[in-house]
Amino acid sequence: MDRTTSPEDIPGTRNLFDDDIPELSQQPLQPTEYIRTFPTPPPRGRRFREKLVRWGYWLLRFVPEPVKRPISNAFEDFKKKVLSLYPKQLKFEES
Repeated sequence: MDRTTSPEDIPGTRNLFDDDIPELSQQPLQPTEYIRTFPTPPPRGRRFREKLVRWGYWLLRFVPEPVKRPISNAFEDFKKKVLSLYPKQLKFEES
């Protein structure tokens, strides 16, 4: 930046409030009454409940089958495997 460059010559540093107001060739837009272009939606509570019920039915259709082996069966299989590896050294005690 040269020492002869003023801050007003740098883009983005000009104060817009100091500029003159430009003359408009057209009239500015005037606000008009709002006209609804789509039907009125149902009340929020009912619409939310309908979506929740549809989601619930969807979820129930895609719930996976129950776990094939419950935890107790898996633990029994684990015990058998460990005892087969170390038959005389280990003894399981349930607490």
